[in-house]
Amino acid sequence: REACIKLAEYSSDETVFALIDALKDPDFTVKKLAIDALAKIGDERAIQPIIELFSSDDKWLRREAAEAVAEFGEDAIPYLREATESEKPWVREEALIALVKIASPETIEIFEYMSNDPDYEVRIRAIEGLAKLGHTEVIPTLIELIRTPDLTLRSAAEEAFISIGSPAVEYLTSYITDEEVNVRQSVVRVLSRIPGEESIPPLIEALSDIWPQVRNEAIKGLIRKGSEAGPYLMDAFATENPRIISAIVKVLGEINYRQSIEKIAPYLSNEDEEIRANAVLALGKLGAYNLNDRITELAFDRSSNVRSSVALALGHLKGSDSIDTLTEMWKEEKNDIVKRSICKALGMLKSEAGIKVLKDALKDKDYQVRIEAAKALGEIGSPAGIDALKKARFDSEEEVKKAVFEALRKIGTPEALEALQR
Repeated sequence: REACIKLAEYSSDETVFALIDALKDPDFTVKKLAIDALAKIGDERAIQPIIELFSSDDKWLRREAAEAVAEFGEDAIPYLREATESEKPWVREEALIALVKIASPETIEIFEYMSNDPDYEVRIRAIEGLAKLGHTEVIPTLIELIRTPDLTLRSAAEEAFISIGSPAVEYLTSYITDEEVNVRQSVVRVLSRIPGEESIPPLIEALSDIWPQVRNEAIKGLIRKGSEAGPYLMDAFATENPRIISAIVKVLGEINYRQSIEKIAPYLSNEDEEIRANAVLALGKLGAYNLNDRITELAFDRSSNVRSSVALALGHLKGSDSIDTLTEMWKEEKNDIVKRSICKALGMLKSEAGIKVLKDALKDKDYQVRIEAAKALGEIGSPAGIDALKKARFDSEEEVKKAVFEALRKIGTPEALEALQR
């Protein structure tokens, strides 16, 4: 071992051959030291002997060898190219690991070819190589990989596109209307993660996709873009496509783009119930206090989606009459989803005036309503809710009981904490 360390300081023929011989030593540490020393010396004659260690049964030794070969840079490419033709998949994989680290433009065709390798791990390494190179020449190959039904390969291709970054946006945009929904979804997912504004217009275009999973990815992507998407979304209101309008309204609320309040307000009376619902909730999140009365007028809208949004919007706006409106809604409401939203809103308002409704909700037939009622009582944090929560400890649904115990913990009075022990 000491000899290997000392030999690393010299670069004579004798030294190189002695270290190459040490690669055959049965001791792992000796082999590792010899590998490191040869990489440090950088004599090309050591490349092939180190590559031969790719065949080892010891995966750690193989990885040490791959890391060392990469240190030789482009001089190692011809040797590694030959190693990618090995019958052993683990040899091909280590060769690609080294080539990924070298990251030379000369290796693009190797990675492209190996991306079709029969071995799964080898294909993944090839995609990593394409990603690291980041050249637009690899985009056609990555597009084909996105078409694969293999989710892991598709995910690796997506990561490769993200590594390429802005130069990929123009190419990806042309696939926003691809005939395969999986391709469109992957493209939108990638665009949403590439920094910068240039990917915003294609994301807005994807809002009109016929498949909801594609539209949802576009919505998430635009939300991720944040306020920089605001001006583009405002311009997109020019469309007459209801899908796009509905999504735009939703995103503007999520990114808290307050400049959009006046633009969204007219949609409170839109015939499309999804647009109305999204407009109500967006305006609530944006703090459109001047529109509180108009939102309240929709509390008994024919659409349950709209009524649910009204409840949540009132929770956000915290108007003086919000509790009264929510109480009246509770008395009339039959839809379970709307009931859950009413409970959530009462929790957001944190007023003891809402406890009466929440006590009633703890006995509702829908267990998810009971969960939201318990959570809301915890948010309010008043001892006035303890008695109802104590009774609800024996609910037939485990999730309800968990919510009840968490609510008691949040209230935190001696009586509430004592109830946790029983």
